[in-house]
Order: sequence, then C-alpha cells, then structure tokens
Amino acid sequence: MSTDILGLPELSENQSAKYITHNQALRQIEALSVRVLSRTNSGFPASPGGGDTYIVDSVSGDWADAALNDIAHYYSGSWHFYTPIEGVSLWCSDEVNWIWYNGNAWVNYPTAHASSHTDGTDDIQDATASQKGLMTATQATKLDGIEPGATGDQSGADIKSLYEAESDTNAFTDAEKTKLSGVELEADVTDAVNVAASGALMAANNLSDIPTPATARTNLGLGDSVILPLSSLDPAYYSRAAVPYIGGYEAASDRITLVYHAGTIVVGSDYLSLTSDTQLLLSNTAIWDNATYATAANRAGQDFYVYATADGLILSANATVPTGYTALTSRKICGFHCLCSGVGAITGHTLTGFLAGDILPQSIWDLRHRPACGPDGMVYLPQSGLWVDIYLMSGTGSLTASAYAATITDTRNWMDFVNDFGTVGKRLLTDYEFQLIAAGSNEETNIAGSADPVTTGGHVDTAGRRMISNIGCEDCCGAMYQWLLDQSWRADSLPDTGDPTWSWYDLPGAKGSLYRQGSTGDVKLLAGGYWGYGSYCGSRCRHANNFRWNTNSIIGGRGCARSQVA
Repeated sequence: MSTDILGLPELSENQSAKYITHNQALRQIEALSVRVLSRTNSGFPASPGGGDTYIVDSVSGDWADAALNDIAHYYSGSWHFYTPIEGVSLWCSDEVNWIWYNGNAWVNYPTAHASSHTDGTDDIQDATASQKGLMTATQATKLDGIEPGATGDQSGADIKSLYEAESDTNAFTDAEKTKLSGVELEADVTDAVNVAASGALMAANNLSDIPTPATARTNLGLGDSVILPLSSLDPAYYSRAAVPYIGGYEAASDRITLVYHAGTIVVGSDYLSLTSDTQLLLSNTAIWDNATYATAANRAGQDFYVYATADGLILSANATVPTGYTALTSRKICGFHCLCSGVGAITGHTLTGFLAGDILPQSIWDLRHRPACGPDGMVYLPQSGLWVDIYLMSGTGSLTASAYAATITDTRNWMDFVNDFGTVGKRLLTDYEFQLIAAGSNEETNIAGSADPVTTGGHVDTAGRRMISNIGCEDCCGAMYQWLLDQSWRADSLPDTGDPTWSWYDLPGAKGSLYRQGSTGDVKLLAGGYWGYGSYCGSRCRHANNFRWNTNSIIGGRGCARSQVA
C-alpha cells in the first residue's frame, strides 16, 4: 500500500524488515520536498553524489527508465525516479529560484517585488499601468465614482453584439445568416432519399437494435468505459487508483476474476477511461483474442497480458500484440501468471483451495507496479518490494527463464548462475530474502519419490502436500538446493599448528584467481535442501560447505529483481 497523494510506501501489519519501507519513504520525501540541482542538465551527470537530485530533461542512459519531468534522486549507488504531482515545489539551485509543477511542466514562481514602503517590509508594490499590485487611494476614489455596469466608449460592433444578445429583438446574428444561406430552397428534411444519401438514418429506422460502444462493453462484462480518439494527449500516459487485483480468495469465480479500478486512464492509439470498476472473468470467451484460454486447463502455468484497445480491455497470451490488433491499435498495460497445478487444502496457506488456471494474486503487474526486468513467471514479495521467480531457473544466458514444466538448469557453478541472471536483469536471492519468499512451503520434507524433479513446478512432497509458498514460488524446499548471494568462509585442510597457508586458486573460466586460506576457504550459501535430504529441508535450511566453483546436479538457482520505480 502507498499514500494517496505522494505515493509513499506504507508499513503493513506484522511486516518484516520494516526499515526498508521506512527508509524508502524517507528518501522519497527528501526528493520531493527539498531542492534539485538543475532542470536543464542535458541528461544525467557523469559522477553523481549521494542525495543529488535533478529534474529529468533527457530520457537516456542512466535515466532511460524515467519520464521527462520526473524527479531523479541518486542514493545507494543508483538513480530512483519519482513522478511529480501538481503543486510540488522545489528550490532549483542553479537558477536560484523556486520552481513548481503545474501538472504538465516545471515553471518558475514569479519573482518577488522589491519593497516600496518606508517601514522596510517586503510587500507588494502599488499598481501601475504596467505592473500589477495594490490599488492606491486615488484609484479607489476614481472607481467609486463609476456607476455599476458602466463601460468605456463602445464601437458599433460592441453595440451590435449587445443588441443581438437581447431577447425578442428578431435580429439575426451573422452566424444565423450564414447558416440560413446554406439551406437549399424548399429543402425537405423528411426526404428519405436525401437522408440516405448523406449516410444518416431516418427516425423510422430501428435504432434500439444498435448498442453504443459503452453498452456493448457492458454486455461483455467489461464495465463502463469511454473511448475517445487520441489528440494531443501523451501516448505514454497511464494512470490508475490501485494495482489491479483478483476478485477474492474464497469463491472459485473470484480467483479467475481480474479487477481494474474505476478511474483507470490509458492513452495509446485511443484514449481509454474506465468510469466504473471493470471485472475481467477469465472464463468469458468474449474478453480473449483466443477463446481457448477461457478454459482453465489451457491457462495452467502460463503468462497472460491485458491490452487496452478501442474495443476495451482484451486478454491475450501474446506478449507483443493481441491477435487481430497491431502495435498502433493496442497497448499492453498489465499481466499475470496462472497457477500451474491445484494447491489443495493447506491449513493457513494463502493459496489454499486455488486451482490450476487461477490467477496467482502476487503475479499481477501493470505499468506502474512491475519488476525492473521482464515480468514473466515472477511474483511480488510485499515485505521487501522484491520480485522473485516462481520457478527454478531453466535455460542459460539470454534464454534464462522462469517457466513451468521447463528443464531445470543445474551442474553450473555460482559464477555461472550470477552471469545467467545478470543477462536478463536479475540476481540471486540473499539469505533473508529466501526465508521470506519460501514462507508457507513444505517444511522438513522433500519431493515425492526422493529423486531429481528434472522439470519445474507442480510437485508434491512425500506427504502429498503441494510444494508452493504463500506468494506462489514453486519447489523452494526439498527439490533442489539454490545458490544464494551470501558469502561465508571455511577453514579445512589447515595444519594443526603454525600459520595457515594462503595461496592463489585459479578460478574456472580464466577470469581471475581467488586468494584463499587452505584448500577451500571460500563458501557460498545454498538454501532449501534437495530431493534426498528429507527432514533437513525447509525455508531456513542452509548448507555452508560449498565453494563458488562447485558444480552439482543437486544445485540450481532462483532469480529476483527490484521493483521498477514508476
């Protein structure tokens, strides 16, 4: 949740790591309330310092994720962007003046008038012919002597306009004369031939059978909306009251219903404004570009996208444009992932009772709430503002993915996993992050059959319980170990007496060496346990005996990414 005006993140009840949300809000307040160094910097500075703040005047390089007029705030080694609201005021250091945001652009405050009073107060000057200000006593006396409603010398055009505006004068205005001269002599407005030739309809036609666009969308269950042609509006504009959400957790129909708030505004090839809450029921074939996805089994373990079009909101499995539309006639604004396999009844579990093809609630993203990388196959962790992969990693390099029923990537060292995730804008989890994302998973059990799962998702443990966390992460515990970022150390193969031996170890890949103590020294943590570890497995299971160059078929990885600042 965030505040209504400034969008500051709020603490939630029983939230872990509250300081992260609190510190994020402090940083945002600092950016929105103090000063900017410049609004004409010609792009991002080469060497920013902590706390440096600018108005974005060029969307490129380090500012590529921003929008023009955003407030760019540098801290903790990276840029963070905030969209200003109308009325925000900041001191601009290089202009030595206050500026404020009028809803479209940053503009200057008027400069203060110099004092003209003998008491030395800094007040507004008296008015002159060229300067607004206070009325003088002489001007007030003159005004008192003018009768109410009096005007200066009036021209003939002024008198004509006033006369024509009076009622019952029978005077034609110029506009009425022009209109009358355009009507043909003895014109017949009831002539069906003339009406048809103009492309219009006679009153006798049955207009009740022709629904309006808004009525048609309502009949499809899409809610009330207004579609207007795009004129001078920003084609990248998107606004909504809150992140789209599912209808509820209890009823089966609610779990396949995506709700968009009233007030959502999208500008693309058309201007779309939702005037009421819009509910997209996934079993309704009319909202899909491909009706087969109205069947739950066809949605299991897949990502889907919401497109704004002139026909309203359309759902599609296509990641580029929906079938029947182009990039000019549609705009992708939202997406979600559907559960790959039913959860069953798990006491206290957030997803208890969810079925295959239901919407994973924390997978819902839109243009203002999404990961900094591609959102496919990811869910949101509210406690830390982190997006995390639903599935164990499959593929390598640019094909690194979080996908259902894909072959799990293993037998790669820690450095390989770091490179793979970095290629797609992700990273490995830390120790505490893994504990949070795995909450609600099976504890102290491993996968049924106690063997390599081979592919991702949909598994149960030896007790027949689904191996899924509260936010929807699959196979966190008891399937495969997962590399973590955290560093540790081990001292083995050292002499019992005397100084330990230090030496260089040539790391795989011919990209440098590690200076270590003993034969190992280095440790990277593993988390979750693997298929043969039974009671050792769980959300807090850690293995501190693996060096970064180790490879094993029981070790995989799971990626995560920060939230993208809107």
